[in-house]
Amino acid sequence: MVILTVAAVVTYSNIFNPKKHDDHHKAASHKEHHAPEPAAPPPAKSSHSEEKPCCDEAKCNEKKEEEKPCCDAEKCKEEKKECKEDCKKSDCKKEEGKSEEKQHHDNEKPSTSGSGSGATEDEPKSSSSEGKAHSEKIPDHVPYLMIGGGTASYYAAIAVRGKEAEAKVLIIGDEPSVPYNRPPLSKELWWYADPKSRDTLEYINVSGKRRDIFLESDGWFVPTGEISKASHGGVSLLKNHRVKRIDTKSKKVHLDDGRTIRYDKLLIATGGRPRKLKELQNADGLVRKKIVYLRDVPDYQKLEDICNESDTKRITEIGDGLLGTELAYSIKRKYPKLDVHQVIKGSGNLPNILPKELSELAKFELESNGVKIHSNAKIQGAESGKDGRAILKVSGEDLESDAIVVAIGIEPNVKLAKDAGLKIDPENGGILADSELQAAEDVYVAGDVASYEDSRLGRRRAEHWNHAEITGRLAGANMTGTKTKFWYQGMFFTKLASKLHVSAVGQTDSKLDTVAVCSKESEKQGGAKKCVVFYKEKDGKLVGVLMLNMFGPAIDVARRLIDDKVKVTSPTELAKLFPLYEAETPEKEDQKKEEK
Repeated sequence: MVILTVAAVVTYSNIFNPKKHDDHHKAASHKEHHAPEPAAPPPAKSSHSEEKPCCDEAKCNEKKEEEKPCCDAEKCKEEKKECKEDCKKSDCKKEEGKSEEKQHHDNEKPSTSGSGSGATEDEPKSSSSEGKAHSEKIPDHVPYLMIGGGTASYYAAIAVRGKEAEAKVLIIGDEPSVPYNRPPLSKELWWYADPKSRDTLEYINVSGKRRDIFLESDGWFVPTGEISKASHGGVSLLKNHRVKRIDTKSKKVHLDDGRTIRYDKLLIATGGRPRKLKELQNADGLVRKKIVYLRDVPDYQKLEDICNESDTKRITEIGDGLLGTELAYSIKRKYPKLDVHQVIKGSGNLPNILPKELSELAKFELESNGVKIHSNAKIQGAESGKDGRAILKVSGEDLESDAIVVAIGIEPNVKLAKDAGLKIDPENGGILADSELQAAEDVYVAGDVASYEDSRLGRRRAEHWNHAEITGRLAGANMTGTKTKFWYQGMFFTKLASKLHVSAVGQTDSKLDTVAVCSKESEKQGGAKKCVVFYKEKDGKLVGVLMLNMFGPAIDVARRLIDDKVKVTSPTELAKLFPLYEAETPEKEDQKKEEK
């Protein structure tokens, strides 16, 4: 890598009209008129409950047409009672009223209850519906079916509805909540939290506005039992369910509770699961309870609970990538009295992204913020300590820890696709798709699992949140018949220390040829060091740009340069397009002339 230090540059931030990627505003969701799906009424628990007749749902519905059955057939079955044909109309109305009241209360906030880490292909969630009674009605057929309840599926559904105003979309997710943003689990909920953030999942952003992590409210979604008859279409969400099998020939998916749903177009956006650390696989029960693989809301809440306990002293994080480094900083920032350690295998942080010199700068900044880093370290195992803490063995040193946070990357969830006969990329592990994100006839992919053909950068797979949004939107549009190739480069941003803001776009692989142009002027003024790093192929073509401590339209400038396939012939000239320095005013230029 080459690092160039420049004395002065002129900012041409507005030289381009940035290609905007429209933001989604959750407030718009409240204008929708879809009512939340009512919960099943519980059986009465009065002293006369055993005298109340059980009824057959079908016969009840035949007799009362639009009215709901007054009792639960499944409950009757559990109590081994004979179901009778008659229903008491008054009881039905009474129970229905209770149900509506309860549902109104429950839908004030999206549900986030659940235990354990996120569902994976190897370890199904405890909230999975396999073997359980059917608690909600689902359509036999839906035109657009999205597998995966995350960012990619949500934005794909938005794109479908944008192209077809009356489209009917069903999202199937294995979590108990509506789709949500994952980045705040390691960023904003630690940086800008209040005492209630652990439960409300809300935070105050830098603009002073209160936000939560959810992309929509529960009430925005059409109840799954009503989507087939929705005259103007809509988006339904089936929570706590997993697709066990895809039959691409009959265009049908099989759920974990035995039911099936037919589709016309299918999206696979199954995300990824945390990669496990083999050195901890055989750890004892106490140590396993101390291990946190951050992926979903319960993982965040578990880690928050440990950090907040009065007797917690030390948190040890394993992993030198974006998530691991981000978490080490975030925990130390929120809990400055905690002893936070980070174990990395190399000499610096983000070695797969940053050139060596900047990787070591990241380590220095993190240590300046109080994180104790063990570099060039080797994990040798873990065991239980006498005081109930876990002892992590690192390069011959024992690190007593109240929690061991492991963040060493993710494995894309591709088994479902592979079992359906779809091809898996042997290089990056994703589901093979073309530049339109189509993996097979009427089957599309998006998000972490997509291995796609990038018309600018070749075949790729990316895992950032913005990439999930972009590929979700593109896949959704193409599912409706649009034939658009992938071209819009995703970005990521993070804060790894008080003076280390990182944002990047395109292919930022430290194995590529890199040139960094840095300015020391801001450092002299007590500010943060500013750098722009250009990632290029052997022929000099720009494929990625990373910026340290730069804000504003710099990302849009970088994206346009990559899109135009610019060659890096003069890095210092190219750097003039980025805000390494503030543009000099005519007054300052005149002052310099006078000084000469």
